[in-house]
Amino acid sequence: MNIDWTQIQTAEDKAAAGKVWPRFVGNQKLDLFSPAEQLAVVTATMTDPVVKLLYDRLLGAAYLTYEDPETEQGLALLVEKGLITPERKAEIVAAMQPA
Repeated sequence: MNIDWTQIQTAEDKAAAGKVWPRFVGNQKLDLFSPAEQLAVVTATMTDPVVKLLYDRLLGAAYLTYEDPETEQGLALLVEKGLITPERKAEIVAAMQPA
């Protein structure tokens, strides 16, 4: 018997499928961050090409959602670079969860 494991959904997978993830558009994307955090990121874009790329991708995106794995990667990078704290990251992630 050959089982296609990609076709099997757990109860958690099924529950997640019904979630509607908020989408942040325009300045809502930036408003997830405090003015001081925004300024720290913008300042870092002047000397750190990785932060610049992240920032440009954020600004160019039609919307921001935590459903997109790139969002978690970007937030983790901001923590790694010391631009936001792990606690602020947790607050931002919480604000991006489905209602």
